[in-house]
Amino acid sequence: EERKELVLVRKAQRPRKISEEAHYTIEQLASGLLNISMEPRLVTLDVGGETGEDLSAHAAEAFGLMLEGKVEVVRGKETKLSMEAGDSVYVRSPQPLKIVNAGSQKAELLWVTFSAAL
Repeated sequence: EERKELVLVRKAQRPRKISEEAHYTIEQLASGLLNISMEPRLVTLDVGGETGEDLSAHAAEAFGLMLEGKVEVVRGKETKLSMEAGDSVYVRSPQPLKIVNAGSQKAELLWVTFSAAL
């Protein structure tokens, strides 16, 4: 099994998941690394958009940094965190959560999940 220690992912070649119904795009930022325990993604939400609840379902930890716009991070029925550009969030042992665009413009955030150590 080949082990890649350094992989460049060009912007135009990022693997993308696009949901036209939920109005979001998720781009993989470290595609091609084998045995990776960190998965960085760029999440873009159109106005009214939201991710599915599986964004962090299989992760041990997650970190998010708002780049632009405003979102709510919804975890379970009780927790809602509002985030604006420059805000960050760290989640240990994330239960399924979703991110909802709570603003009047496109929202974009860097979302990094960490799996258990390999």
